[in-house]
Amino acid sequence: MFEIKILEGLSKSGEYSEYNFGKTNDLLWILFLNLETGEEWIGKFDIGIRNKSKIKIFQNNTAVILARGNIYIINCKIKKVQCIFEYEDYEDIEIDLVNNYIIITDGLYISVHDKNGKFIQKTKRISLDGIEFIEIKNGNVYGRLNDLTFEWCDFKYNIVENEVISKWIFDDAVLK
Repeated sequence: MFEIKILEGLSKSGEYSEYNFGKTNDLLWILFLNLETGEEWIGKFDIGIRNKSKIKIFQNNTAVILARGNIYIINCKIKKVQCIFEYEDYEDIEIDLVNNYIIITDGLYISVHDKNGKFIQKTKRISLDGIEFIEIKNGNVYGRLNDLTFEWCDFKYNIVENEVISKWIFDDAVLK
């Protein structure tokens, strides 16, 4: 098992082993701690264009990392990237530990992928521009979406049925 946290500042050079998974100098620095061995190391990941970063861990030592819009799937044990999602504008991630799904939003849609990143399904557009996940429970994702109000609207997404339930329904006419 691993404990993983986003570093607010940079570590001192040589303080940890460093693994650069990025190609630019705009990086998110993440500290990985192997709870079995005590080994600590830093992973450096290219960031996208969003503000939010988040880490979710599967039970098999696989981490899903949202690095300000970029998404990486990492095998923490062997310090290797399993998958990088090409788009740089993802807004939020969650994982469903029951079905081993990765749940992703770009602020307009919700998509479901397997633990290796393979696409499974996608909702129709559900938000004007903004979706935030709160939790996953019993095969449902709960969150909030942009419904043209300051409060936003609560929603429930049934993963198996690929169905979104909310008081507000996105309509293309909103964009006209």
